[in-house]
Amino acid sequence: MVKSLVEINTEKLVELVDEIISIISERTFNANMERAEMVYEVGRAVIDKPYYKKNTPAARKIIEKLAELIGKSDRWIYLAVQFAGAYASFEAAVQTLDPGRKGLTFRNIASALPEPKDLCEHTQTVKEEWIIKKCRSCGYIINRERR
Repeated sequence: MVKSLVEINTEKLVELVDEIISIISERTFNANMERAEMVYEVGRAVIDKPYYKKNTPAARKIIEKLAELIGKSDRWIYLAVQFAGAYASFEAAVQTLDPGRKGLTFRNIASALPEPKDLCEHTQTVKEEWIIKKCRSCGYIINRERR
């Protein structure tokens, strides 16, 4: 006869909870690292092409077209390119950005990269009650404030 969950020893229940938390933590860490490595590899694939020249109108057009074709935003591809350009290898990025091995996420990557204003040409647009400062090259919104 199968015991109900209520009848199981509290100690065994705590062991099961610990096991489940461990599984979730490990799988989440692995998934985040896989995603981070994917971003790096996408950026590396772009910058390794001889026809991609960083910070040029042609580079902007390549990023825009890639974004359209693969269903990602211009900013996502731009950050992938920036990420791959900033580190010689994915392992070097992990050692720099995640030395404690807590898990590298796209948010960690994006926040560690220099602001696009250091690399791109920016414009300021006024839309109704908003003033929007946006990069012409990558589309990154640097600042948005009410007038």
